[in-house]
Amino acid sequence: MLYYRGTTDSTGAELNGDNVYTLRFPKDALPSRFANYFWSVIAVDSACFRVLPNPLNEYLLNDASGLT
Repeated sequence: MLYYRGTTDSTGAELNGDNVYTLRFPKDALPSRFANYFWSVIAVDSACFRVLPNPLNEYLLNDASGLT
């Protein structure tokens, strides 16, 4: 199992819950290309590692999410 942790945005600024972020992958480098079985992305707070509340009540993006 392998985990990556992101703490800064593309400008080097610390991630902040007051901002909106977009995670983009090049078409030829989608997560499924590098994961044999499963991949997922979650957003958690850095203090308690709890998922961040959001208006959609969606807390996990993964290979079954139907992302385009």
